[in-house]
Amino acid sequence: MHRPTDEVATPATDPATPVTDPAADPATRPATTASSWPPPSSSATPPPPPPSPDTPRPGPPERRGPRQTLVTALVAAVVSALVTAGVAVPLTRATLASDTGPPVTEPATPASTTPAGTDPTSVSEVAANTSPSVGFVQVANGGQGGSGSAVIVDPEGYLLTNAHVVDGADRIEVTLPDGNRHDATLVGSDPTSDVAVLQIDATGLPAVDIADDAEVGQTVIAIGSPFGLEGSVTSGIVSGIDRTLSSGQGQAALLGMIQTDAAINPGNSGGALVDTEGRLVGINTAIFSASGTSSGVGFAIPAATAMATAEQLIDTGTVTYAQLGISGGDLTPAIAAAYGLDVEDGALVAGVLPGTGAADAGLAEGDVVVALDGESVRSMSQLSALVRSRAPGDEVMLTVDRAGDERDVQVTLTSS
Repeated sequence: MHRPTDEVATPATDPATPVTDPAADPATRPATTASSWPPPSSSATPPPPPPSPDTPRPGPPERRGPRQTLVTALVAAVVSALVTAGVAVPLTRATLASDTGPPVTEPATPASTTPAGTDPTSVSEVAANTSPSVGFVQVANGGQGGSGSAVIVDPEGYLLTNAHVVDGADRIEVTLPDGNRHDATLVGSDPTSDVAVLQIDATGLPAVDIADDAEVGQTVIAIGSPFGLEGSVTSGIVSGIDRTLSSGQGQAALLGMIQTDAAINPGNSGGALVDTEGRLVGINTAIFSASGTSSGVGFAIPAATAMATAEQLIDTGTVTYAQLGISGGDLTPAIAAAYGLDVEDGALVAGVLPGTGAADAGLAEGDVVVALDGESVRSMSQLSALVRSRAPGDEVMLTVDRAGDERDVQVTLTSS
């Protein structure tokens, strides 16, 4: 996967940690939009479960019945798929959306693209109201330079951008839509989430409001500086949510990403994806493309995720991720039906790490996590993103299906 950066398409990196642990950085897993292993046929004999450490289960020991045997075999099959198939189809042509060309030093004429079926009046109004909150970022790194975008999130001079936009920069300059240029200080950068926070010496800035979440099908508007063209506006819809992007080459995976068909190109990285009320839905980050330019498949970091990361960077300069303490994979309807399970999707637990909140709460191999704090969980990557949005020490309520018996389990998250 590339992410369009200013100089070369070099994605941010992070030390590899266990892929499927919901708070750990899944750097070793290929990007996923769907599960890739086929469900076993009814005549196939499931592989035996791999050796695993003993895991505490609440209550007295239970006799292993036919269903438990199937669950154990299912866990083994999932573990095998994790090792041999990587769980999902890798996005080998995802590209970071920052400009690789020379920095643009003069303001460019804003451009706008509105797809058929979208009310151009509403897009125009949103663009007029929100564009003042999106700046143009230029970076210098030795004798090279690059550019991207940034979003004002605090009137006191804090802006969000992508970590890959400012990676290795010796000097960062932000040009605001009013034409004023400011030298920016890098407050902190987190390659794991690809979020960075900049600060400029200015107050009373027009900060964006933050949206709660994104919904598939909703209209969204991308604002940024593709190819150095400041104030460019495109629009489209949210095409998907809960996407996971990874090159499978040791780079940090990005979890819970928003997919959109609004045109995103090199230089849009760090820019705003907003809803029809002008609220920030996401930070534009990457595209899936064979050419390196928009092909209608772009990705943004959810605003809630970016803001949670930014708060830690502003407070401490670093980011500490919460950890649930499990490994596993996605339970799909096809696999659930093949083994006669009562739930159709969720995060299937294949192992529990000793000394973590999951172990203390009694989670066990074969459990299926179907909700966290009342929010439905459809995949391991979604669970990972939900846990990442929490802080170490937070208590969360997991809804867990164990052999057809659904129960709520309170878990205290630990540090990764």
